Amino acid sequence: MSDYYQGPNNSAKLKAVTLTLLASATILVIWRISWRLWKKVIGLPDYLLMVGLSLSICLAGFNLDPYFRWGYGYHKGDLPPDIQKALTPKICFWLNQVFFKATAGVIKLSICTIYMNIFSKPVLLSTKIARYANFALMGVIIAYYTGGTLVSTFQCNPIRKAWQGDLDGTCIDNTKFRVANAYINSFTSVLLVLIPFPALLSTGHRSKEIWQFLFLIALGLAHTACAVVRVVMIYVPNEGAATDPHWYNTTPNTLAMAEIFTAVIVSTIMTMRPCFQVVFSGIATTVTSTSRTRRTRMNSSGVMDTTTSQKRKVDRQGFSKIAPTKTEAINIELQSRDRSTEELFAPGQHLSRKLEEA
Repeated sequence: MSDYYQGPNNSAKLKAVTLTLLASATILVIWRISWRLWKKVIGLPDYLLMVGLSLSICLAGFNLDPYFRWGYGYHKGDLPPDIQKALTPKICFWLNQVFFKATAGVIKLSICTIYMNIFSKPVLLSTKIARYANFALMGVIIAYYTGGTLVSTFQCNPIRKAWQGDLDGTCIDNTKFRVANAYINSFTSVLLVLIPFPALLSTGHRSKEIWQFLFLIALGLAHTACAVVRVVMIYVPNEGAATDPHWYNTTPNTLAMAEIFTAVIVSTIMTMRPCFQVVFSGIATTVTSTSRTRRTRMNSSGVMDTTTSQKRKVDRQGFSKIAPTKTEAINIELQSRDRSTEELFAPGQHLSRKLEEA
């Protein structure tokens, strides 16, 4: 046994990426679900997100197990013969194909249901187009990812030939299927980012909430980038993967984990604008309070007392003139912080946004 496990190991990047993104996604999902339960606005997108997170956790387990227990990350020649012939890691990678497609489909469907809620009452033509485009994309996602999951499950006849290659039987051409999946995955990811932009930018009520929401949507380009990189990787020669998968498949598996967990994170934060607003407002309040405390200490020491008292008098006089408008703006701002993302773009909220801008 001392002759084995002596060579280089490239599994550290997969473990670090998977565990870091898994922890980040889990924390964000728990935060979002807790917030929306508290505000009583939980809905279908949240339930789909929870299913997606559960599937992604299983997916992470199927990827990490071969690297923690079965020597993946080493070169094949550095592993004992019984480890090289083990069926468990091969079953894990078969399950990985199945769960990857199921997870991607559920997460993308979660994003589509967010758009469905936002565009539920279309008024403008651009909003109607976005609504119908979103329904069409939902149909594509449901059809393809359901079919893709089933194809990956039953890719061989008998099924166990997927992890026992020496059995008699037939299998689909997994290379061609992987290429098709990579293209469709990238195409649907791009559409998920683009669909809401024309409708939200064409409205005459571009409040800061809309810009914040569009920024969170634009973060989906990170997931799209991962999908595109995986498409490019298909055309990069990886000749050692056939004879030494323990080593050469680490980078593709790492990219797959980055792609799926980036999708989970992006779909999670899309409706977390109120959560982030509260955090940033709390930080701003703390900084302001600290600044005021310092000024108070200066005044108590007798420095510039006369000037300060005069400024306060002028401020009180000015405030008495603008108090109603100021109070109204503060109330609107506080309401906007608590409003769910779906409510922000409802037709009835336009008047509130106008008052807020004023």
